[in-house]
Amino acid sequence: MNWFSKTIEQSVKAALLPELQEMSGKLNRLEGKLGSVEQRVDRLANTFQEFRTEVIRRFERVDQRIDGLQAEVTQRFDQVTQRFERVDQRIDGLQHEMNRRFEGMNQRVDTLHGDMHHRFDAFNQRLDNALSQIVSVQALEERVKRLEARVGSSG
Repeated sequence: MNWFSKTIEQSVKAALLPELQEMSGKLNRLEGKLGSVEQRVDRLANTFQEFRTEVIRRFERVDQRIDGLQAEVTQRFDQVTQRFERVDQRIDGLQHEMNRRFEGMNQRVDTLHGDMHHRFDAFNQRLDNALSQIVSVQALEERVKRLEARVGSSG
């Protein structure tokens, strides 16, 4: 029985050997293709990392520009506010002097006072516009932060 088992084993090996050799060759080719695919994936990963780095760098530049614009708008807003306060103080001083000197001209003073409030309202409208621009800049900054967060979470 031992001789019979060995003969069957040798026959099976002889029959399967060409098929096993063919499968081994296919596996070798697949391994070669897999290596090529791995290299391509590595190149894509490197390219994506470079792209991600560039996008982050650009967002940082935009963020810096936004900060600069916001600082400039704030500085201008402060300057305009200071000028308005000086003008307002001058108007108050003139109004007081006029009341002291020309008590009989109350109607004229009331008219000037109304004009001052009209100018104040017009200036408030300009201030509201400036604040709206500041809010727009802040909204843009929030969008940039969200994009940075998205880019950061996808990397």
